[in-house]
Amino acid sequence: MKIRSALYLFLLLAGMGKPAYSQSDTLFPLITVEGQLIGMKSGEPVPFAHIVNKNQVWGTVTDSLGHFTMQMSHMDTLAVSAIGYESQQFVLPIYVSVSPFRTRIFLRERSYPIDEVEVFVLGTWEQFQDKVRKLRVPETEEEELKREIRDEAKEVALEAYEIPTGITFSLPSRYDASLKRLREIEAIEARQILIYRKYNREVIARTTGLTGKELDDFIIFCNQRAWFTPETPSYDIIRQIKYWFRQYLMIKHRMN
Repeated sequence: MKIRSALYLFLLLAGMGKPAYSQSDTLFPLITVEGQLIGMKSGEPVPFAHIVNKNQVWGTVTDSLGHFTMQMSHMDTLAVSAIGYESQQFVLPIYVSVSPFRTRIFLRERSYPIDEVEVFVLGTWEQFQDKVRKLRVPETEEEELKREIRDEAKEVALEAYEIPTGITFSLPSRYDASLKRLREIEAIEARQILIYRKYNREVIARTTGLTGKELDDFIIFCNQRAWFTPETPSYDIIRQIKYWFRQYLMIKHRMN
């Protein structure tokens, strides 16, 4: 009796489930969608995009030309996503009843804001320091000339005298003498610049009130007597200019 009751219950449940499945399959039939993803701005196909049927358990990926094939019903929703594009959902138009249904889905391009990135051509600070340590700086023309002169002088000296090898020395040359003279001239010019900052045409004009040719004549008068050095204070220079100016006026008065 128990076995018959269990068998009857199983057949009843099986019979109740069959009409429900058939009715669902009839109301929402599966339609094969053959689609292509297209970029909205570029008009180019979107390859390797992901398409998932949210109501089912299957998905697919577009090919290199953006094509895909997917089965869905009017109750299903496709989730479309691709790198560089905004995600989008697709549902079957209500009028679609024929399978396969061919369509195009247009995706809106998307920009991804990223943090500012600093790119160092020379690598990290440690790598830059290592490159600087290993860097071989080329010789300047002056350094190359000095080295050639030293090598030549050493060869001449070794031929003329018995000088033990391995001893470093330097012999004067015309180039070294010219370079020394240049350094002396540069030092003199530097001292003259220091003097000029305290003793010049503007200082003399402001001290005496002279202008034009009178100022030119008095400057010549002063230059013939000038003894200033870079260490001379500005106060002493102005006092000396006033003293020469009094002499200049007295001489000029006698001549007139």
